[in-house]
Amino acid sequence: DLVQEMQIEVTRELDCDTLVEVNPALADILVTNLVTNAVIHNINRGKLRLSLRDNTLKVENTGPDLPFDPTRIFDRFQKNPANARSTGLGLAIVKQICEVSGFRIRYAFRIPERVHELTVFFSGKA
Repeated sequence: DLVQEMQIEVTRELDCDTLVEVNPALADILVTNLVTNAVIHNINRGKLRLSLRDNTLKVENTGPDLPFDPTRIFDRFQKNPANARSTGLGLAIVKQICEVSGFRIRYAFRIPERVHELTVFFSGKA
């Protein structure tokens, strides 16, 4: 509903041949938290891109600069105080799932495009 309300353009590039050994419940939480994060921290008429290929899952979304140090993005309760939809737990949970599953996660912000990028490396290499 929020995607439609905010008129977010969603694109996806999914390689259906990618196989990952992971607990199905944890995989569901991982993907749900990443996508939810990308939606609630997006902008009206923004973009959301999902990519699964080359042993990586990448979730990209348009959005404003972080109001805190980006190195703390995976810390519990680290959130944008101006965004009432955020609990500050989603990415901390994602980080924990990655750690117990042997994955690595990386955050980057591409300044010219104003795009936040979260990449999960299933091989453990970042």
